[in-house]
Amino acid sequence: MLAPVGTAAANPPGDDLTWRLGDSLAYGYPSAPSTGIGYAYRLMSALLNSHPGIQLINLGCPGASTVTMLNGGGPCVGKGLYEQYGNSTNQLDAAVWLPQHNPGAVSYLTIDIGSNGVLPCFNTVTRINFHCTAKAFGKPTTSNFSIDPDSQLPINVTKICALTLLCPKPPGSAEPNIHPNRDGYQLIADTFARMFHVS
Repeated sequence: MLAPVGTAAANPPGDDLTWRLGDSLAYGYPSAPSTGIGYAYRLMSALLNSHPGIQLINLGCPGASTVTMLNGGGPCVGKGLYEQYGNSTNQLDAAVWLPQHNPGAVSYLTIDIGSNGVLPCFNTVTRINFHCTAKAFGKPTTSNFSIDPDSQLPINVTKICALTLLCPKPPGSAEPNIHPNRDGYQLIADTFARMFHVS
């Protein structure tokens, strides 16, 4: 959620007035959110050009799923993140609380959720379970296996390697994981910015 300056929610969670709505992609994993690696912080930078003074309210929580967003539970419950907004017990209730108590304050809203629901489809032994991912997404995924002439890898694999932390890294680096890298987060931010007609 992004709100004009002076119309943010009461009792903000910190000096930077950040809320979190979504999973670790909004939160900014694998780095702390203050580093600005998540797409929400990059999107805000673009919006500041056309909306000086706009403030980010980021309710993202690493490990959040559609179940915890709607029903509570998960890693962020009990840490004061949702409870301070109308005694909410989940992200959705906290997100609804803001416009109800600050009419006209929300200029933009982004939601990302669902990636944690697909995690059981991946592991280091069996790799990707395509039946599982198709069921989770409701349709076949990672289906473009045509070869990229530059990398000589399937196009979908090339994109995954370019935009996420999944591909093997040099020895001693962090274990591969599903999160975007900086280019991936930037692509998400740029996509939202285009939808909001922000250059």
